[in-house]
Amino acid sequence: MRSWYTILFVFSVVFVSWSQCVESSLLKIGGDYRNTDYIDHCPTYNFKYSTVNDNSWKLDGIKGSSSAIAKELNDVKKNLEKKLSNQLGTDLFSKLELQSVSVSVYDSLSKMQSRYPVVDLAKCKTKYFFFYHLLPTKGVKFCVGIALDDNQDIISELPFPSIDNPTVLDNSLNVCNAIRIAKESGTPIMPIQDVYFDFDFERGAYVWVVRQKVRNPYGKVLEYNEVTIEAVDGTQTTAYKKTVEN
Repeated sequence: MRSWYTILFVFSVVFVSWSQCVESSLLKIGGDYRNTDYIDHCPTYNFKYSTVNDNSWKLDGIKGSSSAIAKELNDVKKNLEKKLSNQLGTDLFSKLELQSVSVSVYDSLSKMQSRYPVVDLAKCKTKYFFFYHLLPTKGVKFCVGIALDDNQDIISELPFPSIDNPTVLDNSLNVCNAIRIAKESGTPIMPIQDVYFDFDFERGAYVWVVRQKVRNPYGKVLEYNEVTIEAVDGTQTTAYKKTVEN
């Protein structure tokens, strides 16, 4: 009989834990690579990065890649990540995960002049564009794009806190807790549209965002509430009433 009680108790704990966070399915990927301002529509080689296969690079659509390219990209990556580590600090830097890099092919730019639809070559202003994910907690992704020029200087705006304000994220925060905090904030937030991790450029800080579904989707002005939670301190919240013309 004791074993049945044990099974029932474990099942109840699992069920309660699941039911408390049923809205976690509303999680979406946060951030924006912002690559359209730097490298989109440019002639490029795109390399995927793999830590599984000895930190190797794979050219999209082609098996393997030249050792010369691999060495070049590893050197650029090393130089970039040294800068990022100095700015972000150990904790935040450890949460960055490289996905891929696009490399501009300058000798092909002339071929783009007569291409249709017309390509705005003024936007081809970066040599390397790195695609990262910031992983604040399990299952949560925030997109980070970094553009470098020929001298490997960063030329894009970074979604990172100031170097003078090193950030350590509140590890107790996750999707479920963000939703719970938003519900308890006193701001009407149900039903929830989505929840995501983001960077507030005005404040220079990371936040969790919980958005309410539009209350009247057929009106001339769409209204909904939004609660942001400071990613370094879950007790700090801000509520907004958002309006969008339909």
